Parts: sequence; C-alpha cells; structure tokens
Amino acid sequence: FPVTIHGAGFEKEWRGYKGKLITKLGGQMYHEPKKDELLLAFPIYINGKLRGGVRALLKKTEKRASYLTTEGKWVKTHGLFGYDLAKKLIKKRGLKRVVIVEGPRDALRLLSNEIPACAILGTQNFTQTKAMYLTGLGVDEILIMPDNDRAGKHMRDLVRREVGNLCKTKYLALPREKGKDGKVIKLDPDNAPKEIMPYRDWE
Repeated sequence: FPVTIHGAGFEKEWRGYKGKLITKLGGQMYHEPKKDELLLAFPIYINGKLRGGVRALLKKTEKRASYLTTEGKWVKTHGLFGYDLAKKLIKKRGLKRVVIVEGPRDALRLLSNEIPACAILGTQNFTQTKAMYLTGLGVDEILIMPDNDRAGKHMRDLVRREVGNLCKTKYLALPREKGKDGKVIKLDPDNAPKEIMPYRDWE
C-alpha cells in the first residue's frame, strides 16, 4: 500500500472535508512516480482487517476518474468505505441504522455529521456478503441514499434484493428537480442542500 509522506496524518482539508476526519479514516498522501503527482489513499478496513484501498485525486479533474480502487474482487464483497468508523459511531450513539451511499465523499458528508455511513464504491458493487457485514453492525435498518439518477435507482433495487430478509431497508430519495434547460439537476449526498439531509432524524 502507498508510502506515507504525512506520518502524523493528513493535515489539510480535502475537497471540503477536514484533515482530522480524513485521518480517522486512515487517509494518507502518497506520490505516484509514473505520473509524478500526489494522490490521497484510503485503506478500507472491516473489523480492523485491511481489505483493499481507494486512491483519490487531490483535486477533481475533468475527464479523469476521481477514484481508483486497488486490484481484486474485494470491492464487490468487502468494499465498504468508512465501515469501522461507522461501527464506532453506532456504538457511541446507540443507533440501529446505517446509511449506504455510492462514493467516498458521499460517506464523508454523513460521517462528518456523526451519522454512520458506508460507501459501496459504485452502484453495482453490492452483494449479500456486504449486506451481512452491515447487519453485523447490530443495525436493524439499512438506509439507501444514492444519487438522484437512473444508476441510483439500480443501486436501490440491487441492495433491496441482496439484503432480502436480513433486515429492513428504506430508500432515501433525493429530489429530481429540473433546471432551466429541462434536465434533472444532479444531486448526491455530498452536494445536496443541508436542509434535505437526514440529520435531524438521527436520535
């Protein structure tokens, strides 16, 4: 896994999220020699065991994928970004629910507000194994909060199918309002307005 160049943890903000939160998730900057650039790496832990990792650009760049996962089939079965931190929040707050979202920054938005959340790292990356890990958190309800597009609806249906009777599921649909051009305004948990996020319901 990447070599740490900030041994004391990630000290700066990353795309709007505080370095303290990034450090809690194990985020570390590293140098990519082939492209001569700095990237941010997140290890993915489940119950303290390293399962894989996500590499992220420090700044969003057009026509380049914002995230790359390390090689292997682990993403389908163990790709739950934020799992161990969500576990701590559930225990700390005595909660019985967890939110699942698509990408890392979506999860960061919720985790920064002490709401237990995991990113499944893509709308199609959900299996019964992940469902079992999530119910293993001691929750009795999984809240599904994808982007407000067609892929998001696919994620909703896939999760419901794989979870089956393991526990309850609830779909947290983001609004699908249209802009002046008639196209749906894209929303995700990272950029959605604060007033429509489920913060007040988490007691």
